[in-house]
Amino acid sequence: MKISVLVLLICFSLLAFAQQQEPCITQHKLKYQFTKDSSIYIRLQQMQLVLRDKINALSRSDNNALIIPVVFHVIHTGQAVGTGLNISDNQIVSQLEILNECFNLRNADTVLIPNWFKMRKANVGIEFCLAKFNENGDSTSGITRDSFSNTSNFDNTVKPITQWNPDSYLNIWSTDLPTTILGYATFPNMGAANQDGVVIDYQLIGRAPANTFGLAHRAGKTAVHEV
Repeated sequence: MKISVLVLLICFSLLAFAQQQEPCITQHKLKYQFTKDSSIYIRLQQMQLVLRDKINALSRSDNNALIIPVVFHVIHTGQAVGTGLNISDNQIVSQLEILNECFNLRNADTVLIPNWFKMRKANVGIEFCLAKFNENGDSTSGITRDSFSNTSNFDNTVKPITQWNPDSYLNIWSTDLPTTILGYATFPNMGAANQDGVVIDYQLIGRAPANTFGLAHRAGKTAVHEV
């Protein structure tokens, strides 16, 4: 059942990305990649098959969650921890809580699922946790903090020098995005490996009271969408 639900999620995500408005620019980035490499669409289809095979190979029971280690890269411009762009650890932890609630059907707003989709809702058995060890095997909080004076070319300048191995970690960057953009993500194997991951505006990470930016109607769920 979980495998069917995950395959459905992949299919619906592809439909959703084609209909996204400006707040999510994943579509725009993928279209740009299409103009550079016409084979990307074929690779996208191949990746779906790879994902299906990996899911089948897991052979895990319904009670065993797939654990995904996450590293949050907080990109700021010199603020103190917990101030402005340099968001607090608590805000990040609250985001992990939201991801786990939504991927495991524990979120209260499941009552808002449209009637035509209610039969498809499921606990997909994925748990997200902050990485406990870095790439060298040393203990870590799963949160990195780096100051950049210019992040205008984020994918090419910030991501490559802050990213952890995307084969072992889910990389999530928190930064200041343009006003109309909430976040964006990359499709696996669709571009440069050193750009793989999710980018979210710092004001939309987590929820109140840890998130103090007053955007409760969007906070937390942007990351769920992008992941």
